[in-house]
Amino acid sequence: MRIMMKTLILSLSLTLGVAAAAHAEKPAAAKTAKVKVDWKRFEQHLREHQQYPATKADLVAACNNLTDFGDAEKKWFAASVPEGNYKSADDVIKTLRAAK
Repeated sequence: MRIMMKTLILSLSLTLGVAAAAHAEKPAAAKTAKVKVDWKRFEQHLREHQQYPATKADLVAACNNLTDFGDAEKKWFAASVPEGNYKSADDVIKTLRAAK
């Protein structure tokens, strides 16, 4: 009887642990990985419509004000750009491509 109780408790614990892990929130990178990035549009925006030097906050604010990009693309951009000061569009693009 004692072995049966231990087995039952262990099984229940494992089942609850697996269920909790399955419902755990995924990291930001995993959430953003499903977005299909139109690199040409982002590059065009960064080159033609962004002023430099720019911080991450500057870049995200400019991106969020664009109607050309959908909410998923804006979230991807905000999650993908690391904190920092960027001197040019090339700095931002290089950083984003290295992070993907």
